[in-house]
Amino acid sequence: MRGLVGLLSGPMVQVGLLVIIVTSIVIGAVSGMALEGVFGELPLAILTGFLAIIASCVVLNLVMKRLQKSAQNAVGIPAMIIVFSIFATLIGGFAAHEITRDLTLRSSMMGAISGLLSAILMILLILSHRSGPRVNL
Repeated sequence: MRGLVGLLSGPMVQVGLLVIIVTSIVIGAVSGMALEGVFGELPLAILTGFLAIIASCVVLNLVMKRLQKSAQNAVGIPAMIIVFSIFATLIGGFAAHEITRDLTLRSSMMGAISGLLSAILMILLILSHRSGPRVNL
């Protein structure tokens, strides 16, 4: 398997999942803090989730290439993963907005929650894509 799905296989799965989650939380919080007041709450939640997913994919590729010599052949991101990231970003952003709507949280906290939820959804979509049933038509 190539790309992000191929990196999340074998014994390094836990490391990859931790990298995705931690990076998404940090980038979501930082981008929420940086974009505070520029966008409304809902666009900010969706944008911070998107930035968190993109940054976590880049960091995951860098970390896995350093940890695994075989990961150097895993270049490129399949189109299905791009679709998954769009869905994960939208759903994570909407969920973070709904969770933080009645709370008086700063934009950095909403960005961190959006990044976390988007990362969790992205991980679930990648793992279900990787281990899902294979149907030959």
